[in-house]
Amino acid sequence: CKVLGPLHEDTLATLSNISCCYDEAGNLPKAIEINNQVYLARCQANGEDHPETLNTLNILAILSICRNTSSTFSWSFCR
Repeated sequence: CKVLGPLHEDTLATLSNISCCYDEAGNLPKAIEINNQVYLARCQANGEDHPETLNTLNILAILSICRNTSSTFSWSFCR
């Protein structure tokens, strides 16, 4: 059995997927919390300009926009 560390890309990809699951389940605060952890870890592992880090930052921004929009405002990626 291979053990991966907290900064391994497979670990971070799994955490990102878990964040998406929380979002789909309607738990946006938990999704943002986990995605923020992924972003910080990717900054540490890959640097701020790495494509995966930037993709994670983009997802975090979208989740944050969804959290801050009113219930009358609709985005295709927001609940």
